[in-house]
Amino acid sequence: KTDIDKIISLGINDISAIDLRKKYIDVVVNETEYNKIKNLYPSEIRLRSSDIKTLINFGPYYTYNEAMSEIQNFYNSYPNLVSQPFIVGLSWENRQIKGIKISSNNNQKPAVWFNSAIHAREPGGVSALLGFANYLLKNYNKSLEVKYLLDNRDIYIIPVTNPDGYVFNEIYSSGMWRKNKRDNNNNGTFETTYDGVDLNRNFGYMWGCCNGSSPNPPDETYRGPSPFSEPESQAYRNFFNQIKPTIGVDIHTYSNLNLWPWGYTSTPTSDDSAYRTLAWKMFRHNAYRSFQAYFLYMTDGTTDDWIYGATNEHNKALGWTFEIGENFYQPDTNIILEQVGENIFPFLYLVKASGPYIEIEKFNYIFKNDTIIVQISGQNLGFNNPINNLYANLKILDNNNAIGIDTIAYIGNLNSLGYGFFNIQFKFLSLNNCKNYKVHIVFYNNLGFNQIVEKFIAGQKNQVFVDDFNNNSNWQVNGGTWVFSNGYLRTNPSGTLYNNNLNTDVRLLNPLNLSSYDYVEAIITHKWRIEGDY
Repeated sequence: KTDIDKIISLGINDISAIDLRKKYIDVVVNETEYNKIKNLYPSEIRLRSSDIKTLINFGPYYTYNEAMSEIQNFYNSYPNLVSQPFIVGLSWENRQIKGIKISSNNNQKPAVWFNSAIHAREPGGVSALLGFANYLLKNYNKSLEVKYLLDNRDIYIIPVTNPDGYVFNEIYSSGMWRKNKRDNNNNGTFETTYDGVDLNRNFGYMWGCCNGSSPNPPDETYRGPSPFSEPESQAYRNFFNQIKPTIGVDIHTYSNLNLWPWGYTSTPTSDDSAYRTLAWKMFRHNAYRSFQAYFLYMTDGTTDDWIYGATNEHNKALGWTFEIGENFYQPDTNIILEQVGENIFPFLYLVKASGPYIEIEKFNYIFKNDTIIVQISGQNLGFNNPINNLYANLKILDNNNAIGIDTIAYIGNLNSLGYGFFNIQFKFLSLNNCKNYKVHIVFYNNLGFNQIVEKFIAGQKNQVFVDDFNNNSNWQVNGGTWVFSNGYLRTNPSGTLYNNNLNTDVRLLNPLNLSSYDYVEAIITHKWRIEGDY
């Protein structure tokens, strides 16, 4: 953070990315600014590209028109799950800011808001958001989890929040334009050296309070002449306040980070514990660093601070900023798809947290003759959504048919992000120890809450193979050198490093025939030493 503050003190505020693992900062600069940084960091500076005059090729990314066509296609393909695309507002150049609602019915439910491309040069966020929408729609009839969420949430998707700047990057520029296209000096001509407002510094909560934005129109973080001076931020505000979501997510690129308020002060929010809990759950899926935005660098007038702080305009909501990926423009489609995939489950967590939702943290079971005793630890992920008078009903199914006598357990009240621990029994009418059974835990109360969580269990386990790796008599080594010592099988001799691109494995000399088993579980004890932060 000290290095970032030094760069900002030079009057350079277009910090595009910060990689905390590899320890570098990406900054977009002109020649004068480049020389300022070079004088400050003569040996550390690296010029990534001096060619920012050629037109960008959007390649595998969505153009504005393609993104609008995609949400229309979602409606055409899934009219029972997707609303007709609606207009949130208009830009300076009268382009439509459009969105869709994903939900299985028209009943008002807890809402969650996702937007992307508030900064014009960040099409990776559009790909991630539309990829997430596609995942929800394709899995509605395949996943109990997705079905529950679409039946019990209103999910709003606004893919291009800054359409003028986005189209400018498509057609006229090198792709590095960040702001909208406000004519700051009202001369009727768009000038890249003077015009435009950073929409993510134009929101009203703590606008311009703390040197986290610029009052100067030429700067990349120019906050505009007044809070919500821009038609795009006004449209955002008005629609957000209308739908009253519990969680709002603003998707950016890049840095592989999840950030939460505050950005204007180091003081934590009163919901810091909730932010940290949800951040940890998301980290398990995308490994993005998560922390309060201020500790990256100071900002003010941002979306997430306004979402969380402007409780005079809307109900309290958790505001999040995602910084996806490692570049503004990534020509490799496979990497884009990886970035889409690594954020699907973090996005799902925030959809879950926008209303009452029980996630099972621990699921253990033991058999006593023909009865199974299931031990469950569950957490209510819902932010500001306690679940009262909660019950659980355990059903075990074979080919979707109940095969025994189910029981009901009373859990009681689960506060927001609170845990419940309970045991529940099930008596089999017929038990096959070699079968894999589907388990439905039905959580419900008398206030309309009803959620099914699906798990699987096996009959009483029979051990068919065990090996302690004290020697290599059962194994064939493929690739590299494997060393057996002191009860361990090592992939490299002690104290040495792996070779680059190493691909090595060991395989059983006599493969096991498991065709008679319906369910097989492999348990491997292992340990490793890896490079820090990876």
